[in-house]
Amino acid sequence: MGAGGWLAAIVVVAILFDLTSGMNDASGMVAIATASRALSAVAGLWLAVSGILLAQVVASDRVARTLATEIVQLTPGDHHFLPILLAALAGALIWISLSRALGLPTSATHALVGGLIGTALIAGEPVHWNWPSLLTLRPTGVGRVVVALIVSPLLGMAAGYGLNGLFRWAFRYSSRQLVGLFNIIQAGLVLCQTFFYGRNDAQRSMGIVTGALVAGGWLPQFTVPLWVKALAVVFLSAGALLGSQRVLLTIGWRITRLSVVNGLAAQAGSVGTVALATSVGVPISSSQVVAASVAGSGFREEGHRVDIRILRDMALTWLLTLPGAGLAGGLVYLLVHALSRHG
Repeated sequence: MGAGGWLAAIVVVAILFDLTSGMNDASGMVAIATASRALSAVAGLWLAVSGILLAQVVASDRVARTLATEIVQLTPGDHHFLPILLAALAGALIWISLSRALGLPTSATHALVGGLIGTALIAGEPVHWNWPSLLTLRPTGVGRVVVALIVSPLLGMAAGYGLNGLFRWAFRYSSRQLVGLFNIIQAGLVLCQTFFYGRNDAQRSMGIVTGALVAGGWLPQFTVPLWVKALAVVFLSAGALLGSQRVLLTIGWRITRLSVVNGLAAQAGSVGTVALATSVGVPISSSQVVAASVAGSGFREEGHRVDIRILRDMALTWLLTLPGAGLAGGLVYLLVHALSRHG
């Protein structure tokens, strides 16, 4: 297969990846507002689309560049890297689809990182581990990305817990009278959440497709073209509107019982965490952060009303995502490599 054929295949898989990611991620981001009755699911999903579109007006390519250049060595004109990118994206897509079928919110970012690492290792390509950089204040490579993926849900959980306590103290005498205001604020937070999602998570497929353009020699350096941005936004938005009922139910109802106040705390905690990660240019999982913020807010309630079984299943899914997506990507690479040799 020629370079043009590899690029076409990568674009097609990227479209499927964005559709599936949009269904998974947008449902998680509007689940809090829906469960706390601040918004209907339909209104929330339309707000999600608005946030994703708005983000592209001011989005940079820092997160896309991190994914495409800090994990593996990307060389302009290196055509043999194209099947590696295709297999990594396909492996991530397989893992996300499996998790969504089970109703578990998984990390598409986590899956893509795992797919890239696993495929590169199978293909014999160097991986930028850079573990010693973790001892510095400016980590790089895989170490930087993995630390962000681990730390971000912990920050989200801590933020949800702390903000729930703060809000309950601040509004202890008037929370019922302020329900309408809280609902308006939460709608604004959904818009903010999806805005930062558009600036962070939405750049995943942009990074892979742009990396393919660089590897194929169509771009001399890493700069995300307008058509790549448009493609990602259109299909992420389409996936967001389709939604995933099972993910919505898991985050909004099964982790803990959400009310106006603890829902507002969880939403605010997740928005702050995603905004922080985006500001430093590291890819994280918004759905992972949202679920952790919901759990943190629930732990602050009397009796710690959190379904530990759901958290256990979600934690197991997240722990298995890197190796699972990596294995899937590696197997896809072996298949694609064998077919291209016999083609």
